[in-house]
Amino acid sequence: AVVSTQSTGRAVKKANTERDSKLQRMREIEALSVESKKLQSFLEHQKIKLTKHMVFQKYMDKVLEKADEFSENKDAIMRYDTLVTTHQHLLDRETDNQDKLEREKANLMKFMEEKNNDIMNFNNQLANLQMNLEQAQSSAVKWESVWTHIKNTAARQTLLLGRIKMATHNLFMLINKQMKTKAEPSESTEQQLQKIQIYIKDLTEIIQETGRQSDTK
Repeated sequence: AVVSTQSTGRAVKKANTERDSKLQRMREIEALSVESKKLQSFLEHQKIKLTKHMVFQKYMDKVLEKADEFSENKDAIMRYDTLVTTHQHLLDRETDNQDKLEREKANLMKFMEEKNNDIMNFNNQLANLQMNLEQAQSSAVKWESVWTHIKNTAARQTLLLGRIKMATHNLFMLINKQMKTKAEPSESTEQQLQKIQIYIKDLTEIIQETGRQSDTK
């Protein structure tokens, strides 16, 4: 029973540890999902800005003639290239995050499947332990009943033996009184029975002999 309790305790501790690991993974996936949504929103915002820039390209050309920031068209193009590079970088980052998210999801599914199998095995082991416990308890009840019967039988036998010893002793003392002999305190019940048998045998022979003599007369 102590081993069963320790085994069950280790199984519960392991299950709690695995559950905490599972929750931690889920929190990490949720954080990645939130970050991915933020990046997606930022990319959509950049797309809108680029579209607006295209719509006002002609206007910007006119502005370039008067603007101090961009003295040539190539400056505006460089600015555009920078925006495109940034946009691509964000797309790549989002792709990486999506790939990482998919990998984490796959790992989580594998982890959950393994742990579900572990839980199933633990449940099977627990069911077997429960069955063994019930069998042990049933056997304990049975042997307890047998032991009670043995004790009761032993008690009756002891009482009967005491009565036999007492009756033997009384008869032995009566015979000693009849024979006017002194009983030895150290004599056992077996020795007393042997003397009683001898006395009865002798008494029987005397009675038989007396009877034969009476028949002869």
